[in-house]
Amino acid sequence: MARPARGALLRVCLWVLNIAIVLAVVLVVGNHLKNRPASGDAEKSVPLPSAPEPAAKQGPAPAQPTPSSTASPAPASPAPVTPKGPKLIGDLKITQVALDQPKGAKGSRLVYVTGALKNDSDHQRFGVRVELDLLDAATNKVGTATDYRQMLEPRATWQFRAIVTDRRASAAKFAGVKEDE
Repeated sequence: MARPARGALLRVCLWVLNIAIVLAVVLVVGNHLKNRPASGDAEKSVPLPSAPEPAAKQGPAPAQPTPSSTASPAPASPAPVTPKGPKLIGDLKITQVALDQPKGAKGSRLVYVTGALKNDSDHQRFGVRVELDLLDAATNKVGTATDYRQMLEPRATWQFRAIVTDRRASAAKFAGVKEDE
């Protein structure tokens, strides 16, 4: 008798977990779409192939009411208009990289690679991934570490933190940065 109840409970838990995953995906996609450039600006952004679709959806709505209805969309519109060129991956600049053990983790082997990445452009950056090489004491590569940020605002600095998975790592160096297109 305990087995059928246990199986039913397991099915309910899996169903609730699936709903939670779907809701999380909807929230992430909604946030991503909400933070996209305005319709006129999206057409000027060459590297984003999906930009014309939101422009078609937003085209009729922001005719006159959007600028006059609230003050907050006004600063968002001029920022993407001012870019003087295309997005360049070179505009994402790393400023520091270090191995760091969290405070209060005495006796723990948990180690992170921490650092800062600055968006040195007037463009919002989406899906930014920092890639780091993990090095041993002889500076041989023993692994990699990565961290991801959904969106990085223009002229903003991101304090990244990537977990170190190889115990032999005694140093880290910046390997590269990638951005979703």
